[in-house]
Amino acid sequence: MSEEPDLGLEDPLIAMCDKYTHKELINNVSAVKIATEQTLRDFEADGVVHCEIRTTPRAFEQTNMSKDNYVDTIVGVIERHNIQSTKMKAYLILSIDRRNTVAEADEVVDLALKYQSRGVIGVDLCGDSLCGDISIFKPSYARAKEHGLHITLHFGEEPSCVPELMTLLSYNPTRLGHLLFISDEAREEIIRRKLGIELCLTSNIKGPHIPSYEKHHLPQWLKEDCPIALCTDNAGVNDTPGSTEYFLASKYFSLSYFRLWKIAMSGVDATFVSDAEKKALRSKFVEWKEGPGSRWIK
Repeated sequence: MSEEPDLGLEDPLIAMCDKYTHKELINNVSAVKIATEQTLRDFEADGVVHCEIRTTPRAFEQTNMSKDNYVDTIVGVIERHNIQSTKMKAYLILSIDRRNTVAEADEVVDLALKYQSRGVIGVDLCGDSLCGDISIFKPSYARAKEHGLHITLHFGEEPSCVPELMTLLSYNPTRLGHLLFISDEAREEIIRRKLGIELCLTSNIKGPHIPSYEKHHLPQWLKEDCPIALCTDNAGVNDTPGSTEYFLASKYFSLSYFRLWKIAMSGVDATFVSDAEKKALRSKFVEWKEGPGSRWIK
């Protein structure tokens, strides 16, 4: 895109996802179904055993698809997958966009609660980090939390986000994503609570703030006692499956197979499932380590 000045965008990834992929391609129930099925197939083929996908509920008047239709379609695909698959279980997180109104945020929580019994396990905060007053959403997240939904937040993506970090932490999240710019106060609180941390190496490198993989902040968080999940932040847009993220972490930070296994294992603590399901996941990790993984992990 740098060869075409007229196509210059402040954030080409956001523009492509929002304007092209979602609005022009995934604009009806059939397209949503196909996209969700393919997403789950891709993750399962990559060796994922626990998958939490997230999306912002969308309506398309042109095709008579409501936000409820949109979520119901995705939930239905996930339910069928979980019945048929013996390798990977999938769940759904619904996102509130920072540009939303309070009414729109409440609608997302309403949908999450409606479909909670069918696999919706949490509510996210996403969107352009330069937009919106996030303090208006506190009651929405409080209601979600009160009814047993987990909370994950895009956190500290821009320098301008630093003043809002303690407000976001007051939402009592289980996990935080990105953490590119955080204050000492926020860091200390994250470590004290042992919050789960979602780190997306390739996504961050493709953004404007981290010039290379070697400059990524993963090593800083590996020193702390917080669960870490290496994530794709959209495997299709970033052209990077989860396994590639682990490979890159190993390559650029000299992490052994055992260290990678420990990182993946620690991520179980930050999943949005029951203690019994976490125990079952840990058993899978140990079984793999003592079986096929024993070729690499001594």
